[in-house]
Amino acid sequence: MPRRLLYIATLFLLPLICTACTWGGNVPKTTHETNIPTPTPSPIRLGPQPCPGSTGNPTSWESIIPPGSGQHVAHVLCGNLMGVSALQAVVMVVHDDYASLLDIYVYTNITTAHPTSVFTLKGLMHGDAKISNYNTLLTAQEDPHSRVNADLTRQWTVDLFREYKWSDSAGTLTQVAFPGIFPDLTRYQADEEQEQVNAAQNMQQWRLSVVATTQHFVNTLLNWPADTPVTVVSGGDVHDVHAVTQVQSTAPGSSPITLSMDRLELNADGGIWEIGNVQTQGLTLNVPASLPLLVSPVQVTGSVTTTAGGTASTVTIWDHWYTDSGHTTLSGTDAKFSTSVLYTLTFPNATQEGLVGLTSTTSSLAISGIVLVKVLLRA
Repeated sequence: MPRRLLYIATLFLLPLICTACTWGGNVPKTTHETNIPTPTPSPIRLGPQPCPGSTGNPTSWESIIPPGSGQHVAHVLCGNLMGVSALQAVVMVVHDDYASLLDIYVYTNITTAHPTSVFTLKGLMHGDAKISNYNTLLTAQEDPHSRVNADLTRQWTVDLFREYKWSDSAGTLTQVAFPGIFPDLTRYQADEEQEQVNAAQNMQQWRLSVVATTQHFVNTLLNWPADTPVTVVSGGDVHDVHAVTQVQSTAPGSSPITLSMDRLELNADGGIWEIGNVQTQGLTLNVPASLPLLVSPVQVTGSVTTTAGGTASTVTIWDHWYTDSGHTTLSGTDAKFSTSVLYTLTFPNATQEGLVGLTSTTSSLAISGIVLVKVLLRA
């Protein structure tokens, strides 16, 4: 073979020969078997994804979900909600009434002639829905009886947020709780605030500081001064994703309140801080465990010792607005307890995210210690 042709043939064959090679490593043994390439599965991507073909067109769903009178398919989202490579569609049907009620339908097998329904949620007042970066479904709606809407007749605030995650065992989306306690109680709110902080569109830049986040916590929930001194125990630097801070009441004998927090989505590049754990030495909540679904009345156990620095203790159920929905004052300051707490929710027909708290207070009713547990609440 002429040298030039041999050279060209060598260049052509070299990539084929080295397809199974590891550059700089050992060459694996070859066989005479024919290797049949296996299809590469589509990746599971996070967040909303482009809908395939015409599935993103609202009108393409009107034959699948025939809207009723005064209703129309307004929007379609797609994403890997089921944790598999195939996409699911979130179809939103809006009612043309004063409440702009939203019905949500989730389908899989969306490119077939007959998509499969896997989830339905109806009647969200001025509702909204989106897919999170955790591939969960986030919803928003108005609670007309919440403390910000109760005295209004129209123009209510969208203030009730829920999150749904796929459950293989249930075969549908089930409601879950965001682990954050403060300053955001739900993932929907946290995502919204992160977007605004990123765009510098609001006054929430304090969320990038662990000291300021701690001060807002004690000022908002404990009614302490906004300039309360804060000790940073660990983390909290510009590229840290975890932090621990402490604050302490001026009440005699009180113990430090320890707050553990993480950046949202563990984003070291500008993630906002979310407090996920609040503890005080001398106060314990044993039941319920973190993130259960509670139904009123709820049985709560724990213990209180004098190291918390208070003269009285209270178990409180807080709703999605950090509103006291029911509480029980404990007798004694140095004992284990088991108590039943009856609570009432302003939106009784939907499960919502909330908190169970144990607080110690001084004789002047100032909070000297607190323990918080994140829960799902239902009346």
